[in-house]
Amino acid sequence: MPKYVALDWDDQQVRAVFANVQGDTVLVDDAVVLPLDGSGNHSPTQVMETLQQSVNDHRYRSAEAIVTIRRADVELRLLSLPEVPADELPDIVRFQALRDFSEISEDWPIDYLHISSSPGEMTVLAATVSTSRLNQFRKVLDSAELKPHSIVLRPCAAGSLVKHQTDLTQSSVQLMVDEFGSGIELTVLRDHKATFIRTVQRPTGSNRINHLAGEIRRTMVAAQNQLGGDQVQQVILFGSGEEHQVACKELHERLEMTVTGIDPFQGLQLGKELKKGLPGDSGRFAATLGLLVNQSDPSADLLDFLNPRKIEEPKSKRPMAIATLCSLAAVLLLSGGGFWWYLYSMDQQILTLQQDSQNLRKNVESAQSRIDDYEGVNRWLQEETNWLEQMKQISSTLPPPDKTKIREFRGYVSSSGNGTMILEGVVDNQSSISAIERKLQEEGYRVRGEGGVNEQQDEEYPWRFRETITVEKPGKQNKKNDDRPPSTRTTSLTNSEAEAQ
Repeated sequence: MPKYVALDWDDQQVRAVFANVQGDTVLVDDAVVLPLDGSGNHSPTQVMETLQQSVNDHRYRSAEAIVTIRRADVELRLLSLPEVPADELPDIVRFQALRDFSEISEDWPIDYLHISSSPGEMTVLAATVSTSRLNQFRKVLDSAELKPHSIVLRPCAAGSLVKHQTDLTQSSVQLMVDEFGSGIELTVLRDHKATFIRTVQRPTGSNRINHLAGEIRRTMVAAQNQLGGDQVQQVILFGSGEEHQVACKELHERLEMTVTGIDPFQGLQLGKELKKGLPGDSGRFAATLGLLVNQSDPSADLLDFLNPRKIEEPKSKRPMAIATLCSLAAVLLLSGGGFWWYLYSMDQQILTLQQDSQNLRKNVESAQSRIDDYEGVNRWLQEETNWLEQMKQISSTLPPPDKTKIREFRGYVSSSGNGTMILEGVVDNQSSISAIERKLQEEGYRVRGEGGVNEQQDEEYPWRFRETITVEKPGKQNKKNDDRPPSTRTTSLTNSEAEAQ
């Protein structure tokens, strides 16, 4: 059975799982926690020294290494793309990522997950990591004499464990809570795919559950745009033992929703040492064990930076062509027909030129298709709503600060392509509300108000109001019959989402 070492480390410890994998069978020989010095400096040198001895003790030298990488080490971005064939999608994703990612170089690997599709449009979660960070991982594995097999985003690995818990009643949308070191990764899973990932500081002390419940609520609010109207129906906690069960119960009472606990080692074959007792805080092994169960699932939804998705290169026909020509040449030489050989050579040159001409024609057609995609992307970007400009224009129309105070501003793009803004605030009297609506309408906006509510909570601003403002998609009135295909754009994020990611 092939040997694997699954690794996951943070600023406090290295978690290593030594296992044999054959098909759907995962035999876990041992799972160990290798503490670091506690200084928070988890440098490659320190991890190498900690890991090398453990690999030698378990006799796992030259085994395949599968490693997790934390959310904080990668850049993630949701991309909205025009609907394209699957074999062209890697190039389209890379093209858009090189434009939209804040820090990226041409040699950085880019992987992605197809999140959802709608008529003429698809959404992918794209991710990249610097080559210098990947080289640090390779250096650690080389020092322990392990073969790099894959480097997977940690929340995706833990999500795979949830998918493979066949006895778990799974809802379509789940929120996974995975602790590591001094932090927690909160991941929203939709159809077992990581669609939204948020990292927060791990709460401690007597109010730990209250703080955790608050972070979960904030994550669900921030992920609403990515869920397309769906709601989180289930919260997943990793761990085992009585303390874990109590935590699940308390969290259920505070959230008033289903909270399910998962023992990461459940359903796996355990070696002799593990049968005597599991390592402490077993819930932190969810990511490493998720990596192992994925080895039997080639269709797993992972972000793997050693094996990113890319266009498959066609197999070369050159060896076959060379062998054919050599055989023909030998027959002609043996026959001694120099003249016939000359005629044959001319025929071969004609065929080769015809084939080259045909290949060039295909290349031209492929290039034209790429050019059309590029132009479509530019058209999409030109028609996108400029939120900053809209905020500036609305601010200039509002009454002065001594009459109006804005409490909340939200903006999103509707399915029709129009921009919609929600404006909530308080004013000094009801006539100011009418003035706001009138000035916005004079600026060309479609405004739908809900009147005013006299709350009397603030003496200076006793009236509360809410306005729904519609901004028609640029060029819509002049191009209502425009049937161009949709182009690429980047999903706009609310303040909550921007802070989360």
